[in-house]
Amino acid sequence: MTDYPVSVTGIKLKHSWWTTDSAVRHSVMDSLKMEISRAKLENSSINFYSSLRYDTDIIFWMTADSWEKLSAFKVFLSKTFGDYGEFNYGFLSVCQKPFVENKNAKYFIAYPMRKSTEWYLLPENERKQITAEHISMAKSSGNNNNISSYTMKSFGVSDDEFLVLYELPSINEWIRVVEELRQARARKWVTKEIPVLAGIKDEAFLYFQ
Repeated sequence: MTDYPVSVTGIKLKHSWWTTDSAVRHSVMDSLKMEISRAKLENSSINFYSSLRYDTDIIFWMTADSWEKLSAFKVFLSKTFGDYGEFNYGFLSVCQKPFVENKNAKYFIAYPMRKSTEWYLLPENERKQITAEHISMAKSSGNNNNISSYTMKSFGVSDDEFLVLYELPSINEWIRVVEELRQARARKWVTKEIPVLAGIKDEAFLYFQ
């Protein structure tokens, strides 16, 4: 089984970013584009989003084939943004299969998740049944149109136990799906699902203009 390290990073831009010369922002944009292209050649992927939250401006989702590459990308972000931005969120996990890009997805959701001790004390078969019920409810929802979901393990490398990611074409439909799933039996053992990072694909690099 191959594990693929995953990181989701939030950056908050400082006031100095907006007051600096536009040539500096364009230079950072060019460096970022080159890094994204280079990652593709090295069996990695970097997705870039503009945050919909007030407390984060840019979200990066990286998948690689080694932890060293995640570390190198973090160093790259630190050097590239320098005094113009700071990290305010960072999640780590591993995915046990390669991601398949959802080309219909415009939006991105990410949040850490933690479950109670009582969950892990349930018999394994019962946990599998409860999880299967939850997945079935999500897939059968009339509002679930091309939503891709990934629940990945973060035990021992992050403050929480799981990292949950979604790629989706519609925020409005997503909200309705989440509301429906509040009725799922699995909710009984979930103790944390915050903070929720929400982003939109920024193919125009609006934060760099």
